[in-house]
Amino acid sequence: MAGVEVTTQHWPLMLVKFDGEQTMRDVDYFLGEMAAAHARKQPYASISLMRKYSSDRAQVQKVAQWMKSTADETKRWCVGNGIVSQSLGFRFLLSSIFLVKPMPCPYQVCSSWDEAVRWIRRDLARSEEHSLNSSHITIS
Repeated sequence: MAGVEVTTQHWPLMLVKFDGEQTMRDVDYFLGEMAAAHARKQPYASISLMRKYSSDRAQVQKVAQWMKSTADETKRWCVGNGIVSQSLGFRFLLSSIFLVKPMPCPYQVCSSWDEAVRWIRRDLARSEEHSLNSSHITIS
């Protein structure tokens, strides 16, 4: 089973799941899927489910470098990211990091899938600042 799964089946909503010890191959797959999302040159929202994730230094550095090098594209195309983790410690750590270095797009660190879906629908889909139409978001 892959450590990272990405689906664009509900585009413009991108769903990402981290569940297991990711390999560098999983990281490359994830970054490739994100590059493909940016290449569409269309606004999108994402929900990232963080079940199990690697803290391997090389992987973290690779993702951090990618985030830095694509910040302008992310800011332009990603209207928001709901990040889901049931771990209170992880949510606190992520929120603390984002206070120092915010993501280039709107985000919400959530404790549940339902909270992330509500946030995407309420705060992003209705936003006049972005061209993402709420009628395009169908989440069951």
